[in-house]
Amino acid sequence: MHREAVSLRALVAADYPVARRLVASAFAGEPFAVGMFGESQLDRFAGMCREYSTWPWGANPVAVGAELAGTVVGVAVATPPGACHLCDDFDESEPPEATRAAQIEHEFQLRSRRAHLDAGLPPHAHIASVATEPVLEGCGVGRQVVEHLVARLWDAGARCAVLECLTGREQFYANMGFRRVTEFDDPGGPGLRSLLMRRDAPR
Repeated sequence: MHREAVSLRALVAADYPVARRLVASAFAGEPFAVGMFGESQLDRFAGMCREYSTWPWGANPVAVGAELAGTVVGVAVATPPGACHLCDDFDESEPPEATRAAQIEHEFQLRSRRAHLDAGLPPHAHIASVATEPVLEGCGVGRQVVEHLVARLWDAGARCAVLECLTGREQFYANMGFRRVTEFDDPGGPGLRSLLMRRDAPR
């Protein structure tokens, strides 16, 4: 039986609308999405579509995708090496008249920033989001897209790559060489905890 192959490549601007929908779909089922947008699946999906309407963020992102049968089924995006927006130019003041979702997102970014600064990290690339088509969970697409992104970051001169994830995702990233740096409360919901994880470039 023929097995479909996944191809990996850099994403370009023309790919972003499809990638944004994929990220929204993947994250709408996460516990923090309930905290941000409520129990309704419709509200969560619509809210995540708005949340990621300008994905990827920042100048000159390193964005990669996994493609299957001509469709983008996995994406990952990072800042360029040494240009982490949380460490360099994050505005800690809360946006005026922010929605509940915006307040939660801002607080998460603020806690992530403090974790970065407290850890005394070397200049690093920040992996801001990783998402795969939900129906393909467990098929290895996520691992492939992360490894492709990390390889591109090493080629660009990164010494270290960091990311934040819920504690339930720790093993997924640990299997790819990321290690826990610190743990902190996630403002997305009661009892949620997130991790700052890092992976260093090969010597």
